[in-house]
Amino acid sequence: MAFRPGWAMTAFVLFFLPVTLALGMWQLNRADEKNQLLSALAQQAEMLQQWDQGPAPAPGTPVSSCVVLAGTEWHLDNRTMDGRVGYDLYWPARLCSDGAPLLIRAGWLEGPATRDRLPASRLPDLPPGQATSIQGQIRPAPGTPWLTAGAQQVESGRWRLQNLTDVPDQEWGEDTPIVQITQPEPWALVDNWDPVNMPPERHIGYAIQWFGLAAVLVVGFLIWGFHRGRATARSTDSNE
Repeated sequence: MAFRPGWAMTAFVLFFLPVTLALGMWQLNRADEKNQLLSALAQQAEMLQQWDQGPAPAPGTPVSSCVVLAGTEWHLDNRTMDGRVGYDLYWPARLCSDGAPLLIRAGWLEGPATRDRLPASRLPDLPPGQATSIQGQIRPAPGTPWLTAGAQQVESGRWRLQNLTDVPDQEWGEDTPIVQITQPEPWALVDNWDPVNMPPERHIGYAIQWFGLAAVLVVGFLIWGFHRGRATARSTDSNE
């Protein structure tokens, strides 16, 4: 049986088949990288470190620290969860031992119906300057939006921010460590942080799609080649 796919179809498959296979392998590699990252974070989460001075541990590290709250609240705007719009709530603070600045991320809370108000204050009721112990997890800084409007003081000591690089007090500037609080438990809000923007399972799903497309190319190439070969053979026989 003659196999004559033709040069155009052959060139098409020779170009796109390696592309689809390469994209499938890339997605599998990305899934493996995400699995390794999640595994490393899970191992870090089991090792609580005492952090009272010096540089902050790596993101994902659970820490215990003595802190003094600065007495203000920062509401990071345009943060969504499950289709609802709200804020990420931050409390500026300092380490007790050396006074180094840090930001305590309380978590996500839903915004009120109107933009002229902020959610009810969640600032812990502590005397000014009182030291307190917290536990939490070091977190990377959130992404910076394309458009910013600067910091806006909505109420005394309560600010609405568009990003953490344009803050009302530069002592807690761009490189300030962030701790997602877990203890004391009443202080902790909803933690909507996801260490990966796409889970490994989705990468594997995309890889299967690319490999499936590669299989379709091969099968289609074979069907077309044999079909064209039979058609050419019949045409030759009729001419004879």
